[in-house]
Amino acid sequence: MNKPAPGYRKKILIASTNSDWAGAPIHVLTLVTTLQAKFDVFVVFGEDGPVRQEMLQRGVPSRVVPTLRSKISPIADLLSLLSLLKIVRSEQPALLHAHSSKAGMIARVVGYFLNVPCLYTVHGWGFGNGRARIQGAFVFFFECVLSRIPGSTYIFVSEADRRIGLEQLGIKSTRCLTIHNGVTDHGCRSAVDKSSAVIMAARVCYQKNHDLLLKSFEDCRTQFRLVLVGEGTDSTNFRRRVLANAPNKHELVECLGLSNHVPQLLARSGIFVPCSRYEGLPLSVIEAMCAGMPIVATDVGGVRELVEDGVNGFLVQAGDQAALKNCLDRLQEDTDLRVRMGQASRDRYVADFSDTRMADSVAQQYRKAIDAV
Repeated sequence: MNKPAPGYRKKILIASTNSDWAGAPIHVLTLVTTLQAKFDVFVVFGEDGPVRQEMLQRGVPSRVVPTLRSKISPIADLLSLLSLLKIVRSEQPALLHAHSSKAGMIARVVGYFLNVPCLYTVHGWGFGNGRARIQGAFVFFFECVLSRIPGSTYIFVSEADRRIGLEQLGIKSTRCLTIHNGVTDHGCRSAVDKSSAVIMAARVCYQKNHDLLLKSFEDCRTQFRLVLVGEGTDSTNFRRRVLANAPNKHELVECLGLSNHVPQLLARSGIFVPCSRYEGLPLSVIEAMCAGMPIVATDVGGVRELVEDGVNGFLVQAGDQAALKNCLDRLQEDTDLRVRMGQASRDRYVADFSDTRMADSVAQQYRKAIDAV
């Protein structure tokens, strides 16, 4: 493909495997919204969904390639490759920017074939972390092969994932940089001095480990409301799990399901708890920091890049029910500590995790990659 002429408003083609209301697609939405004034953006999704619909309402053009799904499938993956090749030839972007494992794999190959620079944002590696062993081994093998393809740069949302790329995949450090996730200031502030309610915003799945929080909540000596919001938290099966794990306190648990009003729910709560088995750099924690909340989190992935133990919250080992319970009780009993940690969270958000800071750093990499062609 030819290099765009000087003065040309650069077009960026962004590829995202998913379009649901989850971490990577929300990151893409934030990025596109912030960069629209500087670049022409075209987005390819592997599915239709709320994030794509939100972009369409904002005038961002997009296409759906339905074969671009997470599951490894030689036929579907070949069709995805051919589809993206056709789209890139038609759209003539100056740069490809891929998000999540499958889109990252396909886009890097397309970029190599068509001599288009490609950035790949890693939102957590697609091998390990609860993935089926055989599928994880395939993903690891493909990542090893793709890491040798020239012309692509890796952006990591956390230093933890960057270290994996350097140490396990052998990616050259000159092709790696970390740009932490950023979120738009939602304008809602938590009244941590008045509310001691604990909130967890996460879909119900193995990774998020709701049972750990429920068991710790049951064991707490203090009394408080527990608010659970996210896909699946309002299901009958999940309510049975609440009853089984917190038989004496289940009436204090609010199971709200998927909600478009998470910032408002954060404002009504006093403590944010993610207790995942594994993570990249969770946007939910940054949203809670934006609201000025103390965080009690499991020390996995890049979480410690958000939460400084004893400063804006507490870190506990994954699966440590007793430690989680003790931290919750401590914050329940010390309002001043909640206030101090909440303010520290807000300060860290403003300094390092805003949407504009993230977008400016990404835009700088766009220009650098395009100019190097």
